[in-house]
Amino acid sequence: MKDVISNFVKDLPSGWIVNPFKYHIDFQEGPGIMADDFQDSGVPLLRISNIQGKRVILEGCNFLSEDKVQSKWNHFKLKNKDYLISSSASTGMISEVTEESEGSVAYTGIIRLRPKDTIYRNYIPWILSSSLFSTQIDLMKTGSTIQHFGPLHLRMMSITVPPLNIQKQISDFLDKETTRIDTLIFKKQKQIELMREGRQSLIDMAIRSPKSKQVRLEHIAKRIFRPIGRISDKLYIPIGMYNRGRGVFHKPETVGEELGDSEFSWIKFNDVILSGQFSWEGAVGMADIQEDGCICSHRYAILNGDDQNINNSYLYSFFDTHYGNFLLNEHSRGAAGRNRPLNTNTLLKEKIPVPDMDLQIKIEKQIQLERKLKPVIQKSIDLLKEYRSSLVTNTVSGKIDISKYEVSK
Repeated sequence: MKDVISNFVKDLPSGWIVNPFKYHIDFQEGPGIMADDFQDSGVPLLRISNIQGKRVILEGCNFLSEDKVQSKWNHFKLKNKDYLISSSASTGMISEVTEESEGSVAYTGIIRLRPKDTIYRNYIPWILSSSLFSTQIDLMKTGSTIQHFGPLHLRMMSITVPPLNIQKQISDFLDKETTRIDTLIFKKQKQIELMREGRQSLIDMAIRSPKSKQVRLEHIAKRIFRPIGRISDKLYIPIGMYNRGRGVFHKPETVGEELGDSEFSWIKFNDVILSGQFSWEGAVGMADIQEDGCICSHRYAILNGDDQNINNSYLYSFFDTHYGNFLLNEHSRGAAGRNRPLNTNTLLKEKIPVPDMDLQIKIEKQIQLERKLKPVIQKSIDLLKEYRSSLVTNTVSGKIDISKYEVSK
């Protein structure tokens, strides 16, 4: 993989080298363990969900028999300050083993990383989070649904290796600079949260108001379906939905003949959209101007208020509350894991609190404000993340002379 690295690093600083990953970092993928081996207590078995953050957490992990670990998997036990990286699904997540998680075992799909004497320990997460590393991963990942890379691929990868004192300087520099950037990102994300909280407070006021009337949904809102009249060579943009009220996303443009067997409906601006499978997880949204003219399958429910008693802004915001989510959960049945179909017919028979139109208009204006400001804030967040990524890559590739760079206080 030296050819890939050479695209990033044309002229390395004096004393820097490009070497195989395996020369500097010891690695081992966790064992494949059957569910029959799981216990209620014992040695923690870490899954992907346990390495979501900078440090390993044990919440929600499985357990293995101490005797069985001693006889079969003792050499997989983790040490304090080991690093773990996901090799499947959400590739690239890096997490540190702590004293609390020391002695646990990582499941297959997680690779344990341990520095050799030639590399500064805290330099590892920076090289792993750089484009130097992720580009090599992308070229080697296998699997069509869950993409996977493993120890075999790591043996073929290369990394930049500065002198040890420079590795420490790089680690200290990036610790400080990325903390500053992450703080800015957090503040901007908080601005988005505060706007949503402002809308939520209006909704809470509406739900609790003695002036609000309890009205059956089917009397004030209806389900909409606008058949697309599919044309085989026409391009369409299907939508999908995030959970936890995070809205709508666009899938790749698809020609009509490749849309599959589902029936599809046109989406219009301000439509309220409920996911047919994951509404109970908060997969609800309201179409913005960029969704106008997109399509969704019959598995999604499009609802519109009658505008006399209820507008779409309030209808969407109601479903985005705890009470609204409770109703969606109650009318989503099934035993297929997370996939629990929503019964729109029974949902529409529920009564919901409907405030006067003045309060609904306030909620509508709050949504308009969110729509205006959120893209601007999100763009600045994306630029900060892009800058952070380029800073890490440029630093570990020697393009930034950190000895001459004043770290921001």
